[in-house]
Amino acid sequence: MSRLSLLVDLSSLLPREVDLDTLLQKACERLAEALEAERATLWLVDQERGDLVARVAVLPEMPQLRLARDRGVVGHVARTGDVVRIADASRDPRFDPSVDRETGFRTRAILAAPIRDHADGPVRGVVQVLNREGGFDEEDERYLVALALQLGHVLSLTTLRARDTGDPGVVLRGPFNRIV
Repeated sequence: MSRLSLLVDLSSLLPREVDLDTLLQKACERLAEALEAERATLWLVDQERGDLVARVAVLPEMPQLRLARDRGVVGHVARTGDVVRIADASRDPRFDPSVDRETGFRTRAILAAPIRDHADGPVRGVVQVLNREGGFDEEDERYLVALALQLGHVLSLTTLRARDTGDPGVVLRGPFNRIV
């Protein structure tokens, strides 16, 4: 899948998918493929608890993970709104290896960007891709930032669709009801 086609395809998924979990899972799978990464994860801010909840599309053995906002690279991105690109996670003090220990996965390279529905808006989540052969570059970073903005729009539109129907369960079914 080409990078441009993923951006276009993400917009076209919204009218077809009414289940946010399914939409985010498809986005993660296609993102990992487009960036030639081993994994892609969407972390969403849980407004009630203040932590981050992961939707890990390519890690079925652990369908949901939670992290405090003060932990790891994802927490750093959620707190600061900065994009982070790391060539060797084991050498970066922001990296929290606890998820690797739980899953048996080995994180090497990380690229993470904040999810917002507009450039100056609050961070609603973080999109993270892991372990591209040869690491991530500036072009990957620009692409992920563009995709993160698209994801922010999708989350915003999905929330608006739920409000329009008067029944948030129609659109936001599943573990993300409190998160967006």
